[in-house]
Amino acid sequence: MALAAMSLLAAACGGSSGTLVTTAPPVFRPALDTSWQVQLTGTIDTSFDVALYDVDLFDAPASTIAELRGAGRHVICYVSVGTDESWRADAASFPAAAVGNALDGYPGERWLDTRDATVRALMAARLAVAAQKGCDGIDLANVSADGVDTGLALTSADDVDYAAWLAGEAHALGLGAGLGGATTIAEAVAGDFEWALAEGCVAGGECDAYADFQAASKVVLGVEFGAANDAPRICPAARADGLDALIKDRTFDAFRAACP
Repeated sequence: MALAAMSLLAAACGGSSGTLVTTAPPVFRPALDTSWQVQLTGTIDTSFDVALYDVDLFDAPASTIAELRGAGRHVICYVSVGTDESWRADAASFPAAAVGNALDGYPGERWLDTRDATVRALMAARLAVAAQKGCDGIDLANVSADGVDTGLALTSADDVDYAAWLAGEAHALGLGAGLGGATTIAEAVAGDFEWALAEGCVAGGECDAYADFQAASKVVLGVEFGAANDAPRICPAARADGLDALIKDRTFDAFRAACP
C-alpha cells in the first residue's frame, strides 16, 4: 500500500521509478540597462522611480525591503563577505587567527581568511538573513582583496574558490548572486554570478575586467564617484565601457545621478 502511494506521488510529480523530480526556480538576474539606486547609509529614500534598489543587508529594515518589493521593485542586499566590520553584530565571532590587516582608510574593517570554516559558516548565516529579509539577490562585496596585502597569504585560487562557494550558497537559498569588485578574478567566476557591481572602474581603468559578464549579457552596474555636474565627463566613458552607471558620493547616501 505504501509503495503504491509513493509511486502515485512520483508519477503525479513527474518522476519515474519512485524518484521525485524537482526543478529549482531561476534566481533573480537584473535586466541590462535597468534603472537602479544604491543607498547604504541613512534612511532609505524609497521615492526613486527605479526598477532595482541595492541596500545594506543589516541596516535596511525588513519593512523597507517589503515596501520596495510591494511597489514592484527588486531589492539586492549589500554585504561585505571578505572583511570583519567592527560595528556588525557578529564581528566578535570571527576567530582572531582569521582576521588580517586593516583596509586602507577603514581602520574598523579588517580582511578575513576566507578559507576558514568559521568564517564561511558566519557568511552562510548572513546569506540566510538575506533570504529571510526578502532580498531578491545579494551584492557580495570584498570577495577578493584585488592584490592588496591582507596579511593572510590568500591566493587567487583561494579567491576563486570562495567566490564560487558564495554563489552556490546564495543560489541554494534562491538568491541571485552579484560580484562586488573582485576585478582580479571576475573573468574566472563570471559564469557563477548573475551580475557584477564595479566601483570606480572607469576612474581606475579596470572596466575591461568585466568583459566576460558583458559577453554573457550580464549587467555590470557601475558606481563612479563625483557630483551631478560631473556627468558630462563620467557618463560617456562609463557607457563606452558598457556600464549601467550611477554617480554617487562616497558616503553612499541617497544622492544619485544616473547616466543616460
